Amino acid sequence: MIRHILTIIWNERKSNGWLFLEYIFIFSVLWFCCDYLYYMGRCYLEPKGFDIENTYYVKMIKSTKTSPEAEIDEYTLTTTVMDRIRRHPEVEFVSISEAAMPYGMNSYGTGGMIMPDSFHTIVRDRRIDLAFLDVFRLKLQSGRLADPDYPGQEEEILISPDMRNSIGIYNGIPYPVHKVIRLEHGSNPDQHRVVTGVLPPVKDSFNDQYMATMWRVKPAGNFHLSNSTIALRIKPGTSKDFPERFLQEMRTQLSLDPYIFTSITSLKEIEKESLQNYGTADSLNSVFAITFFLIINIFLGVIGTFWYRTQARRSEIGLRITMGAKPRQVRNMLYLETLLILFFASLIAVNICISLNEYELLESLGIPTSEWTNIGSIPLISGEGQTKHTLSILWAYLQKEVTVYLITFALLAGISIFAVWYPARRASMVQPAEALREE
Repeated sequence: MIRHILTIIWNERKSNGWLFLEYIFIFSVLWFCCDYLYYMGRCYLEPKGFDIENTYYVKMIKSTKTSPEAEIDEYTLTTTVMDRIRRHPEVEFVSISEAAMPYGMNSYGTGGMIMPDSFHTIVRDRRIDLAFLDVFRLKLQSGRLADPDYPGQEEEILISPDMRNSIGIYNGIPYPVHKVIRLEHGSNPDQHRVVTGVLPPVKDSFNDQYMATMWRVKPAGNFHLSNSTIALRIKPGTSKDFPERFLQEMRTQLSLDPYIFTSITSLKEIEKESLQNYGTADSLNSVFAITFFLIINIFLGVIGTFWYRTQARRSEIGLRITMGAKPRQVRNMLYLETLLILFFASLIAVNICISLNEYELLESLGIPTSEWTNIGSIPLISGEGQTKHTLSILWAYLQKEVTVYLITFALLAGISIFAVWYPARRASMVQPAEALREE
């Protein structure tokens, strides 16, 4: 039957040509929409590491009226503010940190020498107190917690892996996070940091990649309010008006000269603001609008094309029914004919999409695209370990391409079958004598 339908498609190649070109164009555009939405969906469903439910950011600012020569006891100010927040009856945990909060509030990067194999890598440098792990519910995966009051010359740290569950690339392959024993500071080789435990991978926002992280644990009193961030977790069952009440109750208690307590903001609200600031929400809305427009366009285009084609083939359909074909068989023939045209068009469209993606033409035009690894960026390296790493990247790339292709094809096929259903149904119900008389 398929060979017979292929013959029909070839014989009707002039009328099928426009439909074929339309499918190529629509499939290509829809491919990039599905690729972007699939990528964003994957990123959204990935665990972020941070649990921001019921967490808040306490904003403290330094008064501009303070004299530069005035002596400030930062230790006393920090410990006093933290103790007063901790004693609030609705606060479960409170922490202070530097360059550790999610959603791009601040960040540090640093180089380091990974021991025992002595290779250099870049890690995210986050400085926290131990309560930070309780506020954001970060659980140890292995090892033990670092001691903030580390004895001796070696500072104890925690680490988190990147997206490959590694701490970097060594000799072309990911270096397993569990093999890291020490990390030497790049600018000061004599400063050793001992790894005592491994935390889960974290990322600052849902569309970021996991980055290898070094967690430097310090006592709360070692932080300065001027360059640190205070976060707290409220107890379960706390009412929704907590921010307003907390601000009213604690404004005077936390405003210690020269610092002023100005606001308390939910991390959920900061998450929404980050989507707007980085243009992610606008990109998603644009892609959704384009996808919706394409679906309407596909439906109208396909139903119009097949309405014309079935009307032009009324005599052929009438003859088939006269020769004993059932209406259902006629409809199935038209459905399969549509899917075959779509399939052949999709093969050409896929090659166009991959080529455009490799040359990054869409990015140069400012069109939002996903951040999947391109096939051209995969290193071709030798060696048993390197070959396995390269093959794993190729396999992940192939899985992504096949998944996006199947999503795009299924969506376009479903729309096409729905659009063809009514013309095919009318054509299959035609009376043979009437169809032949018109011919």
